[in-house]
Amino acid sequence: MKASNEEIPGNPAAVTIARVLLYSTAAVPLIILLNSFFPYIVPRTLYFRVVVEVSLGLLAYLLIARDWRAQVRLDPFLYAFAAFVAANCLSAVFSPARNRAMFGDFERMGGVWALLHYMLFYALVRVFFGARQWRFFFHLLLAASSLVALIGLFEGAGTKGAASTIGNPGLLGLYLFFGLCISVYLAFQSSRIRWALIYAAAAFINFSALVLSQNRSSLLGSFVAVAVGTTIYLFRGKKHRLWLVGIVTALTIAFAAAMTVVTKQPDSRAAKLLPTTLARIRDSGIKKSDAGRIVFWVAAYEGFKERPLLGYGPENFHLAWSANFQTQVYVVTRDERVDRAHNIVLEVLSTTGIIGFIAFVAMWVAVFVSITAGLRSKVLTLAQGIFFAAVSFGYLVALGFWFIDINSFIPWLAICAFLAHERTRGPAITFGAVQAIDPVRKVIFAGSVLALASSLWLHVYETFRVSRLLYRTQVAASDMPATLHAYFEVFDSPAPQSTHTPMLYGRYMGSIVPRMRPGQLDASTRSLIDTAFARGIVEMNRERKKDPRNELVYLQEARLALLASAYYRLPAYYEYAVKTLREATELSPRRVQPKLVLAYTLMMAKRYDEARATLMQAKAIYPGGQVYYYIGELHRAQNQIPLAVEALDSSLVRGFSGAPSLYYSVIDSLQRRGAYAESARLAEAYLTVLQPDFRSLAPRREPPGNASTVVPLLARLPWLWAKAGDETRAIAAAQSLKAVYPAAASNADDFVRKLSSGNRLEWQQDTTLLARNKALPQASG
Repeated sequence: MKASNEEIPGNPAAVTIARVLLYSTAAVPLIILLNSFFPYIVPRTLYFRVVVEVSLGLLAYLLIARDWRAQVRLDPFLYAFAAFVAANCLSAVFSPARNRAMFGDFERMGGVWALLHYMLFYALVRVFFGARQWRFFFHLLLAASSLVALIGLFEGAGTKGAASTIGNPGLLGLYLFFGLCISVYLAFQSSRIRWALIYAAAAFINFSALVLSQNRSSLLGSFVAVAVGTTIYLFRGKKHRLWLVGIVTALTIAFAAAMTVVTKQPDSRAAKLLPTTLARIRDSGIKKSDAGRIVFWVAAYEGFKERPLLGYGPENFHLAWSANFQTQVYVVTRDERVDRAHNIVLEVLSTTGIIGFIAFVAMWVAVFVSITAGLRSKVLTLAQGIFFAAVSFGYLVALGFWFIDINSFIPWLAICAFLAHERTRGPAITFGAVQAIDPVRKVIFAGSVLALASSLWLHVYETFRVSRLLYRTQVAASDMPATLHAYFEVFDSPAPQSTHTPMLYGRYMGSIVPRMRPGQLDASTRSLIDTAFARGIVEMNRERKKDPRNELVYLQEARLALLASAYYRLPAYYEYAVKTLREATELSPRRVQPKLVLAYTLMMAKRYDEARATLMQAKAIYPGGQVYYYIGELHRAQNQIPLAVEALDSSLVRGFSGAPSLYYSVIDSLQRRGAYAESARLAEAYLTVLQPDFRSLAPRREPPGNASTVVPLLARLPWLWAKAGDETRAIAAAQSLKAVYPAAASNADDFVRKLSSGNRLEWQQDTTLLARNKALPQASG
């Protein structure tokens, strides 16, 4: 029988500490720190890295202090995974955004550095876990997933989808898939009825929360896992095959019946009692809820064709998206910012090219080859073979709609490591007796400790400190000096995750600078703002060098330059902003947003011809409501009011409303021209988009959420319609105002009384029914 690390002579404390640390990774999905930037991502990722690096240091000590022997001959997954990490590293070296490819960003905490830690985790559990440790670790994984599931169930999910401690319903479903599979495996492995019932209860809890998370891909993965397990058992099992077929058939019929109910009778009582997830499955399709995913997949494939060998680099799908922006996204969703393809195959192809894809495929081939070889040699039991195959196939199918995430990737790596352990019947390295440590080994160990300490300082401590600082900038934004100094500390930090900083900084400067006038500030504040502009421009340039194809950085740099131009009254900043915006439009030529920002910037300097040309380019790409809104802005600036009205109508028809200031300006211009009916019609069209039920006469207990826009505009409608000679509509508008904003009821009734009296002199001065009551909300534009 092969040696096991459970029998290391003396069982040194290093082994015990390493095992305890590795056990604790089961609790990674439970780690949340709300006072940090991306609280569901950053803290747990940094904790995982601490565990891996400290355990690696303990392994280094054991390798130096004891005799040892490696047994990795039968671990093809380790070689394939190492090849995948190497392919990602090679892609990162030649990536347009090398820093992000290596270290990721705060939102995902991915990149080559993350993959390296995943690989080290796999190697460490292969070294430190024996049979007893594996069984205990799977129980910890199951306990953690059950707790996460219970939290999700407690949230009362089912209408919107549970997020629990994961923060995302989709990623929650992916994680609970492993809890479900592990519980079923342990139940079949158990020889005691009591424990089997406990595992079955855990399976029910995990599956219930999975269903209520409304994640279709995880459900699909679960169904595939059942299908794979059933198929393997039918070919290799000897008992209860008819029972198994009967159970699977009954479940299939029940599912088909439930889907028939939610499809044919969606409003029936039975349909409402079924999980909402079934309705989401019903609505699936490339022309329905999944249209957005198809758009991302097309961009990913186009990105692969542009850089087929090495891709854009890990964590850089946003570059493939920008270069191959699909205007169909405006039809299916308003979220233009995309950093994942939501399909692991296309993600790998577009970010690491064919080399990374081959290595990725090799990982899965290694798993299935190991399973097949284990079953043939009878090293694996049938239950183990079914477990490994079902989990791997199901996870791969689910990843067809998702991406690698720390919460679900850790259990999958653990399962792959357990598979390798069962094939070799032991750990990857076995340790023997203590040996003398020569000076060369001491130097090597000291260097290893220094390298690990440096890594922990930079990639854990500094990264965490920056995360806390960025969080502070979001919650203490009203304290301008403290917030700016927090940003300055972030700028000075060597932490490699810097993608979000220019975005946040540009938005923050945009929120404080427009309210300032240099002559009205004290000397210390002026000095602070001067420093803020200087530091901001330097940091924006630095980020541009790190990520030269990310047009979002260019947009924030242009915003900062425009703010500086207005603050210092220096045209040079304005010209720099225009130049930067033109570069942004060239980076993503099919994207509308940068063109609209450029057009508005040109309008600010009355460069109307250039603005018109830019807007026509945007319109040719996608004639959406926002484009027409900006065209209306251009016509209003040139005092072409009829054309402005026409453009705004087109914008509203397409469902885009925009800021109220433009509508107030155009309505006022029409009013001055005596076009009262046209003013009223435009106001009603705008209100219809903002508050579709504004004509309802049912009184409201509270004003609408957008009352500051709706109420002042609605209060002008009665007078406008009266001036247009339409008394009926004027009275109806007054009644609508009473219903929407009961506090104006007396004013509305008074206006109706005056209008009904037939004396024009009485109501002519009531241009708005809010004018005499200063407590009522006024127009914000």
